[in-house]
Parts: sequence; C-alpha cells; structure tokens
Amino acid sequence: MAQKSRIAPAPKVRRIEVMPLDEGEAVAVIELESEPPAHWLEALQREMRFTEGLESSAAKVDGCHVYLLGLEPGLGRATRHVGRLLATVPALAH
Repeated sequence: MAQKSRIAPAPKVRRIEVMPLDEGEAVAVIELESEPPAHWLEALQREMRFTEGLESSAAKVDGCHVYLLGLEPGLGRATRHVGRLLATVPALAH
C-alpha cells in the first residue's frame, strides 16, 4: 500500500518588523504562530536566493521567530517585500 504524504500548512505569520542596523543593512523579524518545520525553512532560503534584493541575505530561526539578516537598506517597503516572500513559500509535505 502506498504511503500518503500529509500536507503541512505553512506557519501563520503573527507579525513582521523591519529594523535598520548600524552597518547600513536591515533585519526583518518574523513572528510565527508556531515553530516552522525544517523543510519550510529550506524552502524559504531557496526562495530568498531567487528574490531580487534578498540573494545575499540569511535566514535564522529561533523558536517561533525567523530573522532575515543582511537585507539591503534600499528595499523600500521591506515589510511588504518580506510578506510577498513568505507568500511564495509553499505548504510542504511531511
């Protein structure tokens, strides 16, 4: 009998905050309702590599918080930009 894969929904975003850093870069802090699965983080990092302005950024996770480090200061409306990025990360199979 074939094993069925369950689709895990992407974690829901509670809040996104973008803050400038002293080095001329910015950081986005994303608060999720639950800790994201490892596969979700991998998909997020993959999408970042192909998103203009985020190619050289890094994503770190600490519990329910995701930190996008090294954002370019000229992203303009970075919160909206990060929100669109999160919408592109698909729900993943377990």
